[in-house]
Amino acid sequence: MKNKQPLLGFAILSHRQPAQLLRLTRTLSAMFDDPPISIHHDFSQCGLEHNNFPPNVQFVSPSRSTKWGDWSLVVGAMAAIKHLFERGDYPEWVVLLSGNDYPIQKPDKIKAFYQNTSYDAFTSSKKLTGAKLSTKREFYWFARYKWPKINYPSFFHILKSIKKRKFVKEPIVLKEKRAQRFLTPFGPSYPCYGGTFLV
Repeated sequence: MKNKQPLLGFAILSHRQPAQLLRLTRTLSAMFDDPPISIHHDFSQCGLEHNNFPPNVQFVSPSRSTKWGDWSLVVGAMAAIKHLFERGDYPEWVVLLSGNDYPIQKPDKIKAFYQNTSYDAFTSSKKLTGAKLSTKREFYWFARYKWPKINYPSFFHILKSIKKRKFVKEPIVLKEKRAQRFLTPFGPSYPCYGGTFLV
């Protein structure tokens, strides 16, 4: 019987491709000597058979409905992490993965990284300024959080609303600094950062 607290545990967020998810859990189990793995799987999008998974793998129940780019993904991920720490075999470190991830380093190298670090958490982020946007994704983050939007019914949309018998509004992006100051929390003393949710 294992009494030592495992170094690594894995919280996985998934919603499709159960065969790929099964392959991932089997690989992690073989690489890290059956670590605790907790999965939040969105069963509303894709079913799967629990019995095919290794015994160290557990599923969050009940699961929540999730969708891309929505806060529901954060809720699902936090549910998987919470589930992991409520287990008797909870780990020292939690690695958050998606069902599409796959290890590309040798297990000894991965374990040495976490054993020898002086930090207690890792995340990916970058300060977003208009002068330093190198990718479309960074521009998307910048535009979403730095440039607030309001829904304003233009004359064209009022006519369209009458025709459809439904109120149609056109989003207008406010790029002025005054609008940013009053409609977003960001400013010189509180800069906007962007990064990946799953790393």
